[in-house]
Amino acid sequence: MTCQRPDRDAPGIICGHPLPCPYHTAVIDVTGEVPTVTVPVTSTPAVTKKTLGVLKDISLAIREEQNIKAHGVDRPGRCVGRGIERAVEHPHEKEIGVTERPIYFRQPSADAMVRAVLDGTKTQHRVPVKVQLPDGFDPDRASLDWLHPDVEPAKQSYGFWFNDRAACVSPFGGPGDYLWVRECWAVSGQYKDGPRYEYRAAPADGEHFRSVSRWRPSIHMPRDACRIRRPVKRVWVERLPDITPEDCLAELGTKHSDYDRANIHQYWREEAVMAFRNLWDSIYAARGDGSVTGPLVWGCEFERGSR
Repeated sequence: MTCQRPDRDAPGIICGHPLPCPYHTAVIDVTGEVPTVTVPVTSTPAVTKKTLGVLKDISLAIREEQNIKAHGVDRPGRCVGRGIERAVEHPHEKEIGVTERPIYFRQPSADAMVRAVLDGTKTQHRVPVKVQLPDGFDPDRASLDWLHPDVEPAKQSYGFWFNDRAACVSPFGGPGDYLWVRECWAVSGQYKDGPRYEYRAAPADGEHFRSVSRWRPSIHMPRDACRIRRPVKRVWVERLPDITPEDCLAELGTKHSDYDRANIHQYWREEAVMAFRNLWDSIYAARGDGSVTGPLVWGCEFERGSR
């Protein structure tokens, strides 16, 4: 095969040099321990920059593959003991073949919700259904299941079909998947074993914050900074007014004794539902999904766990 690019000296004719052409072809060699690239002599700075970007992606892919073979995980994890700097495998690294999805909590209660998940008192979460469903849709008739049984698990979607061609997909995945929590975070320092993270909801070492110059929004948290990961137990669809007082407690992360649950009073039931609706409206009413509209919501229950 020959190069079909225009000749460098006579653009009107084809180069014709055997491939790889030293004038028009960038050659990337990944057979050695360190990938190398040969840039054509006629490359412009823009082309050279793009080629080096491709080389960087290939190098990262090789590094991740080597890490999987050596450690069985796809990211080198770093965490910190109580004031002791040490490099260890991240306790919430993603297992191979397990599907993870990020979630985050909206203000004004984001930090309180993160603390409730850490304490094990918050085990449910709800978000509005974003798909426009037919009028009069009954959530009790939604048959939730894996939408494409023949697809590999990592590419599966969980939800329900509401006509012959369209489906409503769960933002939480399905039972057996994992949720990792995005929260307000910061980088307090760079060390040989990687960046050191701090979390506004609760200090990483349980005692105090290290020096933090700027807190970053939870929506921008990378997976490597995550410290909270929970397995999904069940996913469902419901109308917001159908939420029970017990579900309100699980959603708000309110502690309640077994005795109080067994001897529940009407006053407590009304207070729990009212507190949840007030919180919901503070987040979603301005978006048109306030509790008075009875929006359709996705609900998710996840397991308690350690950090």
